Amino acid sequence: MLYQHVDWENTGWTAEDSFMFTVSSPPAALGSEEFPITISYEINEPGRQSRLLANTGAVVKGGDKVLIGQSKLDASNLLFKLPKSQRSSYEIWFQVTSLPHHGTIMVGERNITKSKPNFSQYVINKLGLTYLHDDSESLADNFTFAVWPNPKSKSTTKPEADFLEEMFNITVTPINDQAPELKTKGLWLKVLQGNRLVLGPENLKVEDPDSPPEEVRYMIIRNPNNGFLAMGHRPHIPVHHFTQADIDNSQVWFIQNRSPFSRVFYFSVTVGQHCPLYKLFHLDVIPISITLVMRVMDLTDLLLPQGQTTVPITSAHLSAVTNGRSPQITYKITWPLQHGYLLVENQVVISFGQEDLNSGKLSYHMTNLTASEDQLRFSLFTSESNLTGQTLRIRV
Repeated sequence: MLYQHVDWENTGWTAEDSFMFTVSSPPAALGSEEFPITISYEINEPGRQSRLLANTGAVVKGGDKVLIGQSKLDASNLLFKLPKSQRSSYEIWFQVTSLPHHGTIMVGERNITKSKPNFSQYVINKLGLTYLHDDSESLADNFTFAVWPNPKSKSTTKPEADFLEEMFNITVTPINDQAPELKTKGLWLKVLQGNRLVLGPENLKVEDPDSPPEEVRYMIIRNPNNGFLAMGHRPHIPVHHFTQADIDNSQVWFIQNRSPFSRVFYFSVTVGQHCPLYKLFHLDVIPISITLVMRVMDLTDLLLPQGQTTVPITSAHLSAVTNGRSPQITYKITWPLQHGYLLVENQVVISFGQEDLNSGKLSYHMTNLTASEDQLRFSLFTSESNLTGQTLRIRV
């Protein structure tokens, strides 16, 4: 159901309307009821901020002008506050109380200024106001005005009270007249071999004063051969187009394909009607590695006091770290011990983990008490890398 007010010229500023209704659901029935309707310019409807017949605002291109006519600014409904018999002896006048910040308002050839701020609804209806933008980078402007019914027989003076004050908003559509600028000088990204990493605005950013990030468009001309670019929500599907907004929102990822080589991709950036920018982006790959950390001055010496058969091997003798995603490091004997064997909790082993060294569970047990030394030859492994040809010397 919709109620539409139609007799607005004879209604006044505020009025009441109603309709009568009954309700029935046989055999039951409800007697006649009244549905009241308040009609007023004072009522604030959702999305309507003005009490005038029209205060729609205007849209203008940067550096251009726009005509503000009756369809955009109409305060003739203020006459409805007066008795119907008096309305013809009044006219609506405006006074600009705050001038626009990024442009000027004109009536015909005359500028609206602080010293001459007044104009009438009649002038708007006949000539209209003209707003001229100053071609700045502003995206919005406005001016504030007071409006009131003024007796035709009296001079135009804003009253102390009984006037309405509102704002007229102006949206400025920018003209793309400035070339885009590359803000990131070093176009490169360091990524661990086999890893994935966000390509953020600190790595790649192009700005255009007249365009939002959504309109700064990238196109991959030549793909990298050590991985591919993808969107965060679909990391397995290569993409060839994205925007600066995607980069700013951490949506663009580089997926490294485990190649150990550093490579580049070639791309273009397009904004509006400007000629594209063409650039190379470097992708530096950090190889996954395992490193033995020296915890003692001489890593090759594990000292077994003469007369003893067992000595613990701990992280003070062997300790390794990796820069890969898999932290599990395994040591494996590559050549049999000549005069003994390794034990982990009384079990003979040919491989062990870094956690066995850290917890002190690993030990060397000598079986040939006439020997003066032995050698533990081993390699280290993770699921991503290895380190071979390592030796720990065991000396009595």
